[in-house]
Amino acid sequence: MQQTSNSMNFNSWNVICEKFYNSHYADGNNDLVIVYLDRCVPNENDSFDLYVDFRTLWDFRKYLQFFDSPDIREELAGASYLRLRNIRTRNRLLEGSYYSLNLKLFFEFDYSFHQKSEHIDLIFADYYFEQRENGAEHFDEMFALASYSTPYPSYLRGNYALPHQLYIKNGAPYSLRVNNVGQANSNEILLGEDPIIVYDFGAPLSYSTARVNGLRNNRLPIYKRTQPILVISHWDLDHYRCLVGMSLQDLQCFSGVFCPEHMKSITSQKVFFNLYSALPGQVWSVVAPARRMSGQYNIHRVASYNAGQFNIFVGDRQSNINYSGLLVGFYGYNEVANLTGDAHFSQADELLSNMSGGLTFVMPNNIVVPHHGGKTNSGIMRFSNNYVTNKALISVDAKDPINKARYHHPDSQVINMYKSAGFAVERTDLQGDLIVNL
Repeated sequence: MQQTSNSMNFNSWNVICEKFYNSHYADGNNDLVIVYLDRCVPNENDSFDLYVDFRTLWDFRKYLQFFDSPDIREELAGASYLRLRNIRTRNRLLEGSYYSLNLKLFFEFDYSFHQKSEHIDLIFADYYFEQRENGAEHFDEMFALASYSTPYPSYLRGNYALPHQLYIKNGAPYSLRVNNVGQANSNEILLGEDPIIVYDFGAPLSYSTARVNGLRNNRLPIYKRTQPILVISHWDLDHYRCLVGMSLQDLQCFSGVFCPEHMKSITSQKVFFNLYSALPGQVWSVVAPARRMSGQYNIHRVASYNAGQFNIFVGDRQSNINYSGLLVGFYGYNEVANLTGDAHFSQADELLSNMSGGLTFVMPNNIVVPHHGGKTNSGIMRFSNNYVTNKALISVDAKDPINKARYHHPDSQVINMYKSAGFAVERTDLQGDLIVNL
């Protein structure tokens, strides 16, 4: 399909997007906008801090129109990522879901606007809501769960036709590197000391811009030298945050990009647009197939390169983008690397099964544990096969403030499950960067 040229700038993209979304969302209700709930962090006073992004530029511009002051509108012109603090609600808050934000009610509540925080690349507008004297103030009507799809203009979809062949350096020795990025994801397949495949380039939401820049600058010169393939597991910030704000020239450090089609927020759309502009013809959107059976989480092999050495899988399409993302299996000469992002445990189990069943001889499996070692379902998790196991690697920061308040990763039951299956568990918060020879 026709690609966007490098000459198309972000302002041009804004204009085209506005026309497209005006034609698709002309619902006549100027009070409601749709936002994506990225993180929900509980506080000790039974309130929540919500980190939200807007679904589309169309929603964001409706929000800006509610400010009377042109100065405020100008200051917030690029601030599509919000932090709403001290929110009290009886509604169940589901991360990774769309919510309708009632702007009329939003501006009727008592709140204070804080200056742009140090997270200048992400958290631009910071609101603190005050509790009124007449008791606990509920935000049930202001912030309500919504079910919306997001159509995209064709240039926000990349190439659906995946390449038949892909040049990837081969030789020996191979290794798997799990970068110590805390409560985020950044994995690499290396040939010698050269990254040839990068699986996610993320950083935690809690990290300052300076710290994110440090993570990026540590790897970017190496990527510029080696020109690896980039695979984005899914469009959650902790899996792609180091890509935010990168110049088109810097993004050309990658020789090609595989990513899921489903982008739920403006921030992810901006990153995709920049990749699409920097690497025309080299960005491939993987479409998740329709879910086959209710209650099950499946994966499908969609591409295989280097004579079956490098394999890309995708989960079934569903509302939770964690489970409809991309997984990677890679055969070294002696061992296998299984990269899972935030996949469901059953999907990680199926990846191990696929990578173990396609060989005439059995190789030990290494797995980057999904979702930082957290539970991905409420039931007891068991492996379906007796794999030859080696290492289970967990990217985590147990002391990260958001993890400590919300997730408590890694879960002891999950760790014990991997140990019982014969995996030796290693963690970035205890051991730093993790490297396994393949």
